[in-house]
Amino acid sequence: MKRIMIQAEEGLLDRARRRAHARGVSVAQVVRDALARDLGYEQAPPPALSCLGVVSSTEGDLSRRASSDEYEPEPYR
Repeated sequence: MKRIMIQAEEGLLDRARRRAHARGVSVAQVVRDALARDLGYEQAPPPALSCLGVVSSTEGDLSRRASSDEYEPEPYR
């Protein structure tokens, strides 16, 4: 990998910093992904999922258990 220096408007850099923080990566990685996507060099990673999952449980209504004083093993606290 080679190091380069770029100049950009402060607003654009702020957006890049926010995107990097949201994705949990560096600003450099955001720039690399943008370059790869724009130039068609390689496929950029898909955006992070932001949805709520639905699960099935045999324990019945789990919200009742959350308010009770049931034993909870130490590793799960």
